[in-house]
Amino acid sequence: MKSGLFLLVVLAVLGIALPAVAQTADPPRFLLESIVVEGVQRDAVREIVAAESLLQPGREYSEQELREAVYRVKRLPFVMDAEFSLRKGGERGSYQLVITVEETRLLFYSVDVFGSYFRDDPFRQHEHASWDAGATAGGRWFVGSQGMVFGSVQGVDGAGATAAQAGYTRYNLFGRGGFASLVLGTDVGDNDDRLDVHQGSFTLGVPIVGNHSLRADVDWTRSDENFLGTRFRNDQKSVGLSWIYDTTDDPLFPTSGTRLSGGGNISRLEQEVSDRLFRSELSQDSYVVDFGGSRYWALTHRQSISATLGSSYFWTEPVGDLGIRRVYQWSSVAAVGHSFDLLGFAKAERFGDLRWENDLQVARTQLGGGFLGRSEDSQLALGTGLVYRNAWGVVRASFAVIEILEDGR
Repeated sequence: MKSGLFLLVVLAVLGIALPAVAQTADPPRFLLESIVVEGVQRDAVREIVAAESLLQPGREYSEQELREAVYRVKRLPFVMDAEFSLRKGGERGSYQLVITVEETRLLFYSVDVFGSYFRDDPFRQHEHASWDAGATAGGRWFVGSQGMVFGSVQGVDGAGATAAQAGYTRYNLFGRGGFASLVLGTDVGDNDDRLDVHQGSFTLGVPIVGNHSLRADVDWTRSDENFLGTRFRNDQKSVGLSWIYDTTDDPLFPTSGTRLSGGGNISRLEQEVSDRLFRSELSQDSYVVDFGGSRYWALTHRQSISATLGSSYFWTEPVGDLGIRRVYQWSSVAAVGHSFDLLGFAKAERFGDLRWENDLQVARTQLGGGFLGRSEDSQLALGTGLVYRNAWGVVRASFAVIEILEDGR
């Protein structure tokens, strides 16, 4: 009797719910006749923006798909902001998609000022505060219809220029909105000619479908130091592959959407120490597997919150019979954040974006292997900061209080 009554209730609910679902109208779809890019002067920018949208004239798209296409455009390094609108096309039922872009300047800068107040566990009573600062200045120029060259100089803590890099990026690779980027860098600081550092990286990004993409990275770093007649040389090469899913509405100030990523990296470190009497060499392979994601929700038109989870596993494998033990490290992090737009939309259009950002983060790390045994520690960090962005660059000032929750060393 009870089972029959339960079945009647279920059927009654389904009888009410199914018609309601059936009556739900599908979201409207728009047939694109063409894509028009406005607000820019260079033809190269128009072609890159249209390709990055991943939209094709002659196909139908929903409003959400058009909105996410503009989000992809906003992730381009030379785009400050982008919006879309629809105009009636030449044929009945067709539309022109108009993407209005606000470009960044050809010359750019970034400034970071960050401080921390670190409290060790209460049994040690170790406390200290520190401040650091860094700045970057550079420029970018378009070459041909799909290429961009760029260069920059970095400095830290008022020490002047310490590093420089130059690179080239080719957009709309394979005709599908992919890109390839080559970057070369070197140190230019005053190290009394004792230390030389050279770097190179190659990145290939390919969209898969919708908001999914694959990214491959190849990196190389060489450092060479001579100290009191002894030479220390390090060569590190790495290859990585990652999957990215991104529906966030802004690369710097996201207020809605999801960003997920996962992948792995393999690297080899070759070290050499030599002088006039001896020479020693060591090689070691390292592996990293990681996964993480963030979700953003808009509370009001000026406030948003976020949640982040991430985890990574790192381990090393000695090459050859060197008597070195395997080392591993497992790390995880969880964080919640809050962001507030201090200027509002009208003022942001004239002066730029100014955000107040706060976050609470818990991190845990476990280290083992080698000759030091096993250790575990947990940290709690409370951070706050201001971030300003305009067409020239970004300025960030932040401060964090870090507390040791557990120390198992």
